[in-house]
Amino acid sequence: MKASFVKSPGWFWAFLLASLFFIVAYVALVIFDEVTPGNLWGLTFGTVATLLFVAVGLYGIRRHTMNKSSKLKLGTAHTWLQVHLYGGTLFLLLMFLHTGFALPQGVFNWWLWCQSG
Repeated sequence: MKASFVKSPGWFWAFLLASLFFIVAYVALVIFDEVTPGNLWGLTFGTVATLLFVAVGLYGIRRHTMNKSSKLKLGTAHTWLQVHLYGGTLFLLLMFLHTGFALPQGVFNWWLWCQSG
């Protein structure tokens, strides 16, 4: 029997393709423009990261409401776990792209960074 750390190859490849897309977009933007948290590109990365953060957070709500979510057919536990794992990792990448890989400055920004990481 062959052991593999990837239990869902489809999710893994989708994650790799999305990561590659965002990294290539970031590199192209850095070459031709500037990426800061306040400009269009930084806000785009931040918005996608926020949407992923919400999706990842819904996993906890789904776990506590399994009876209702199974009756409503909101997806399998496996699907939710994959969204949680791969979405959370992609969120972290997008958070770094949003900030331009810069460390936060100020107490409030450090607090926000520590809460999301």
